[in-house]
Amino acid sequence: MREKYDRITRDPDKMNGQPCIRGMRLTVRRVLEIIALYPDRAELFKEYPDLEEKDLVQALEFAAETMDDRTLDFSLSKNPETIPLTDTQREELNLRKAEHKRDPSAAKPWSQIKARLQSRHY
Repeated sequence: MREKYDRITRDPDKMNGQPCIRGMRLTVRRVLEIIALYPDRAELFKEYPDLEEKDLVQALEFAAETMDDRTLDFSLSKNPETIPLTDTQREELNLRKAEHKRDPSAAKPWSQIKARLQSRHY
């Protein structure tokens, strides 16, 4: 743990080793939930008198720094064979291609098919 997080502690015997605030049984995750639930700091500190402003700041900074930040590429290449699709998605794509071949004006719009393929909600 970096020195700048002097209020964030980890103890394998407390809270399963999750990052906590100053050794208390208050995890960083719980502090983030508290911040969301109590936008009024006065009300927050009244409800949680052991917390201090620096605890909140470090919890937010720690969470921001340690979150898994990744970029997902949702672009579809011109060759459907290079895209990892489920059988259902590939079937949908083939149906769209067949509909378009029969009557391009009656087929589902490509944007609709592409959105479904990208969402993976089947």
